[in-house]
Parts: sequence; C-alpha cells; structure tokens
Amino acid sequence: MKQRYRENLSTDPSSWIGNWRMFIRSPIVMAAGALITVFSAAAGMRKDSARNGQDCPGNEDGELEAGDSQTPVPRSGEVDLRRITPGPAESGEPVVQPAPGAADPSVRLVQIARQSLAAEAGRDISEIALVGVEAVDWPDSSLGCPQEGRMYLQVITPGYRITLELDGMEYRYHTDRGRRVVNCPEK
Repeated sequence: MKQRYRENLSTDPSSWIGNWRMFIRSPIVMAAGALITVFSAAAGMRKDSARNGQDCPGNEDGELEAGDSQTPVPRSGEVDLRRITPGPAESGEPVVQPAPGAADPSVRLVQIARQSLAAEAGRDISEIALVGVEAVDWPDSSLGCPQEGRMYLQVITPGYRITLELDGMEYRYHTDRGRRVVNCPEK
C-alpha cells in the first residue's frame, strides 16, 4: 500500500483524489471515525435526556420538590453556595475547618493506634482518649523504639508521637507517615 501511495503522488489534481480516497479507507482512519460517531451519539443522547427531564431530579424550574433528599441545582449550572454551606456552630465558637486537598495522615494513624490499644487492653475504642499528636523526625527506621537484636535503616524517618489515655494511664505510640504504628513505652 505504501508503494502504491508513493507512486500516485504527483502534481496532477486527479491523482490527489485517488490518494485521498486511499487515506480515507485506511483501517486507522475508519476506526477513528467510528469512535467519533459513537461518542457524539452518546453525547447527543445525554443532552436529549437532560432536555426531556430524564435522570434530572426536580421540577421544570430545576428545583426539587419537598421531601426530595438531593441538593437542588438550578438548570443554569450555577449553585447557590448559601444553601449548601454549613452555618456557624451552635456554641458560637469558631470551628477550624480542615484545608481542602490532602487529608491529614495523622488522623488515620491515631485511629490505628486507638484500635491497637483497644485490642491490647481488651476495651472499647470509645474509652480511649487522645492526649496529643506531635510530628517527629525519627533518627532511624526503629521509630525511636529499637528492639535488641534487630537492625534498622539509618535514615531519618518522619512520623508522629501519639499519646493516648485509658483509665488515667498514658500510652505512647510512635509512627511513620505510612501505616506503621508501634507501642513505645517511655523509658
């Protein structure tokens, strides 16, 4: 096919039409055309169903009826943030909201430490109180709790020192920034 295509290259306009027909009939161009047809048909169906009110909650004005559980969104695409933004706390005290984006990894690690202490003590997790969380750079991979006879990587390991309380006693857990949580009693 390449050879035939090269032979037909010329400045004669009639051969351009033949080259164009060969290009259009190539399998890659035909597959691309089929994909474009399928996607444009699917997009057209979505627009039609939205115009007809299918799969679009709400009445003709785009508002939900009383008793609907979804947040109403006007059909214009604009959202009234006053309707979906929570108001101030009932106590009147300012509430610190987490920054948008990545979640604080210490929250997950505190939960793992609380679950570990609850399992060790045979108690309910709700009885365990968080005293504090402190970001720490551990001097090696032992997380500040080396065990005799074991070797550890000599790299600075970022993590947390978590202090929990159960029945008036404090328990210390050392973590990395991943999933390792180690019960590390103070010496």
